[in-house]
Amino acid sequence: MTEFDIVELKDVLREQRTSSGMTQGELSRLSGVSVRTIRHIEHGQVERPRRESVRRLLAAFESPARNPLAVDVLGPLVVHRGGGVVVISSPQQRCLVGLLALHVNRFVSQSEIVEVLWAGTPPATYRELLYSMVSRLRRRLGSGAVETLSCGYRLDIDPERVDLCRFAEQAARARGSGDPHAFAEALGLWRGPVLADLPEALRQHPSAASLQQQRIATALAFADLTFAGCGDDVLPWLAELVGGEPWHEELHARLILSLARSGRQVDAILAFQRIRDRLDHDLGLLPGPALRYAYESVLRQEVPMPRTAFSLLHDGRGLQT
Repeated sequence: MTEFDIVELKDVLREQRTSSGMTQGELSRLSGVSVRTIRHIEHGQVERPRRESVRRLLAAFESPARNPLAVDVLGPLVVHRGGGVVVISSPQQRCLVGLLALHVNRFVSQSEIVEVLWAGTPPATYRELLYSMVSRLRRRLGSGAVETLSCGYRLDIDPERVDLCRFAEQAARARGSGDPHAFAEALGLWRGPVLADLPEALRQHPSAASLQQQRIATALAFADLTFAGCGDDVLPWLAELVGGEPWHEELHARLILSLARSGRQVDAILAFQRIRDRLDHDLGLLPGPALRYAYESVLRQEVPMPRTAFSLLHDGRGLQT
């Protein structure tokens, strides 16, 4: 390849990589060029990239491995290969892909698969049915996509190509850096509840429930960062979450404070009344310290709330009963 203008190169590289559905890590593995170099080229920070590096980067787009499998579970199940969506019409096949994707690159036992697919009461021919199901998935996803051992099955996939792994990495980066944009990017990976279009046995799976708790914890940390005066409005993330968490007091408390912080004091009071009535009607409980603290802060017009307020509640130094 002839000399490349750095502006042209960064645009060409980024365009080809994104249109191919590749991450920088995947391009690095296919080309042998470091992720750091790829990142610097795409940001126009390399004045004279090595000709051999440019050749290997562009050759990687012609590699047979350029269309890797990708699976999204943070919302309805979506399976991609390259730039297109892989259609899996069979409900049981979709459940199997979703279950395997929840256990990225780990084997899932046959007993666990049976529990999810047949509620623990499989037909006598379940082994043959499962074998046939996996065979059809391999034809659809690629011959090496589903690996078999005597104990079960594993989805062989780059973790960077599974949105739950990207979320975990981005959420950890956000907590470590305190960067509000990192929090927003992490929460922005969610399109709805985990595997929202699949049966309850999968949506309530312990791995799915754990992901939801990680989502909530990330939203709470983002809210506290926002209340401390750092970052943009967290209200959209909280408003989306509370619909699926009708009794989560700390989540609703942050929503109440966020509404008040946005100048919506009446909505904040109504939000408190709704969660108070729901706790009473459904669980026979009164609002706990976090909700009461949020409500009284709104009444006293003492928002935004200090970042340490909820930690004080947990330490027993907050609102007294």
